[in-house]
Amino acid sequence: MDRVTLTETYLAELEAAGTPAEELLAGLPHNKIVNSGKPSGLGRWLARPVFLGDAELTRLTADLDNLLTALESLPRKLFGGDFAAFARAVGLTEPQVAAVMQNRGERLTRQSRADLVCDGTGFKLLEFNIGSAIGGMDNVDVCRELLTVPVLARFAERYGLTFVDSLRGQVHNILTETGFSAGDHPVVALTEWPSAFPDELPYLTQLCGRWRELGLDAVPCHLGQLEVRDGRVRLAGRPVDIIVRTFLIRDVVGPDASRLTTAVFEAARRGEVKIFTPLDTAAYASKGALSLLSEESNRHLFTPEVVASLDRILPWTRRVRREEVTLENGDRVDLVEYALSHAEDLVLKPTSLFGGKGVVLGWADDLTPEAWRALLLAALDSPHVLQRRVRHVLETVPIPGGGVDRFRPVWGIATGVDGFMGGSVRALPSAAGDAVVSLANGAHIGALLHETPAPLAGAAPEVSRRRLWGSATVMKAAVFHGRGDVRVQEWPAPPAPGPGEIQLAVVRAGICGTDVEEFTSGPHLIPLTRPHFASGHHGPLVIGHEMVGEVVATGPGVDTFAPGDMVVPGSGVSCGDCRWCVRGRTNICGRYYTLGLHVDGGLAERVNVPARISRSVGDLDPDVAIMAQPLAVALRAVRDITPDPDQTVVVIGLGSIGSLAVAACAARGVRTVGVDVSAARLETGRRAGAGLLIDASHEDASAVIRAVTGGHGADVVIEASGAPAGLATAVNAVCRGGHLRLVGLHRDPSPLDLTRLVLEEVMLDTSKVHICDQDLPEALALLTDHPEIATTALDEVVTLDRLIPDGLERIARGDATGKVVVRL
Repeated sequence: MDRVTLTETYLAELEAAGTPAEELLAGLPHNKIVNSGKPSGLGRWLARPVFLGDAELTRLTADLDNLLTALESLPRKLFGGDFAAFARAVGLTEPQVAAVMQNRGERLTRQSRADLVCDGTGFKLLEFNIGSAIGGMDNVDVCRELLTVPVLARFAERYGLTFVDSLRGQVHNILTETGFSAGDHPVVALTEWPSAFPDELPYLTQLCGRWRELGLDAVPCHLGQLEVRDGRVRLAGRPVDIIVRTFLIRDVVGPDASRLTTAVFEAARRGEVKIFTPLDTAAYASKGALSLLSEESNRHLFTPEVVASLDRILPWTRRVRREEVTLENGDRVDLVEYALSHAEDLVLKPTSLFGGKGVVLGWADDLTPEAWRALLLAALDSPHVLQRRVRHVLETVPIPGGGVDRFRPVWGIATGVDGFMGGSVRALPSAAGDAVVSLANGAHIGALLHETPAPLAGAAPEVSRRRLWGSATVMKAAVFHGRGDVRVQEWPAPPAPGPGEIQLAVVRAGICGTDVEEFTSGPHLIPLTRPHFASGHHGPLVIGHEMVGEVVATGPGVDTFAPGDMVVPGSGVSCGDCRWCVRGRTNICGRYYTLGLHVDGGLAERVNVPARISRSVGDLDPDVAIMAQPLAVALRAVRDITPDPDQTVVVIGLGSIGSLAVAACAARGVRTVGVDVSAARLETGRRAGAGLLIDASHEDASAVIRAVTGGHGADVVIEASGAPAGLATAVNAVCRGGHLRLVGLHRDPSPLDLTRLVLEEVMLDTSKVHICDQDLPEALALLTDHPEIATTALDEVVTLDRLIPDGLERIARGDATGKVVVRL
């Protein structure tokens, strides 16, 4: 069903029931929680919720996600990454720009509230509120109160209507975007500006009480109460983990503001406290940023699908300047002359004010043409935009005393790290005329109930949320939700494969050290809170980038595989067009992303992968073929090592890649020394064919290597551990004129004796994953000739249900002696 049908059906049921509006409001007029912070301590309430159908919500949620992603890309796409230039362009003043540059986030938050108008064809955006200071998070209380009314409760149950708890979603956003989990119980300072604090304290106190119930140790305060000392930000002596900012950018540019902000912002930059959310949200939320997305000169920056999405949700918006612009119908006009003669179709808005402040409605009854002209000319080349008028679809609502009224609503749709996060409406009665819809002008507040698909037996709550994106079936998958939080659960199955894709029924999946590191200390690579720059994915994700599967479906344009083929895909996806791809170096593509890290991966029953990165396994057994992808990485690491009786190759770190590098060398007849601190991994190195094993936890590995090489050192050293001690050993162990190759990923900066490397002319290079066209076929060929490589590398085969205890946790403890493979 859709919004219109649900509304008409409910109104008919209300008429038949004869329930007066006073009863439909239930306890809302007397609810202290929802009336806190309202004018005079008493809110105005709509006697019924508004409704959205599943398809409408799906499209709206996707359009808002596209909008956030497009906004985040503007500094890079239009200003070469110069954020200050972007902030100036969207209307921030120089003091505001300076403040933003003091307190920027690594990525744009996903917490937002879009204020929208339904015009009968869809939703159009009036303003976009982004960051920690957005309101409307108390929708859960309004929905619960209204659902105590029997007629609405029966209607909601009959048509599968529900709501999202925005307050719980807000807490989830805070934890996720600051890197904490619910079990950490971080100390949170809910921080207002000193001058506003006394008025806001009752509401802040109530909100902190609600947050404490949800896992935050939250305390209200103002910025002047925070102090920085002993490497932490403190409130009344207690170290603060997270500052949740409710003050605005207008506050931090006032007189003497730097006295309050500088020390705290510098502490955040040093990592001593997290700020949710940084001040850069002010630039992204500016209506000037929306105008950049709307302007025809920038449309080429986005794909046709994104442009269509933006056109659906963004009304025509232009900065107020003397220039020619393009209208929706393609006509070119002088902006000022057009605006002067079409006032009834336009709104004049300041770029950085919210809540309807400073908005001039060109069609207002009390606005004369002379006044419109004066306001328009005064706005020239200042932080203002002109926006196309959006005509509201009115909502019929019962009113106290009997009868109904036609209300003009603005819909507030909240988003967070998991997408849609609930909604509400503000609406003016007919008597208010064309006034801006705001609480100051007498707006009533209403709830939003939305239609959801039929519940899936045994499905986790996340499945219902993700199904809003159009997945029709579910599967079992290992899903990363955060540090220490991988769940084997029901999850939406991938859709039919798109152009160039194949869908695999996964039969084997390998657990990589990267998977374990994400599980124990991540997210490092998984885009949990913000879209990945290349894949676009954000949020919980199916892990696993090593897999073997049977083709069950092919997308348009795929003629290399057919259903029934058994294939192994590479782990990474490259664009194919950039300078590196054209030169065959697809592993360092500028738009590279990895299965199971940046998009859903293979620790699941089904997965879609590009056909061009997949290879047939031939007659190889799946238990052997599963080693092809990690072996391809190892082969790239040893790509130019050839048999030489006088040559010594050292591999430091005998995990998955290191042990397979030893095996690849052994298969070629190359003498190899293996180094590790784990007895289990040293055993793996022995089985892989290392001629000498060194336990670096008990021996000086570099001294042993120099001793066995006559004091010279190793000809080739491959550092595959990613540990600082491993790097130090590698530098000390390589001989003059030798070759040092770095393969392991180092999370933190490590010291490197470059002087010695230069003076002794040591060749230093790196190796990243694999080149699919080169290394994957070679890996499959080597496994065909030497299937024992897979046998010696394998530790255990487990089921997906046992992934966490027998796989991730066991590897993290150091108990695995080789590769752990999951049988699906």
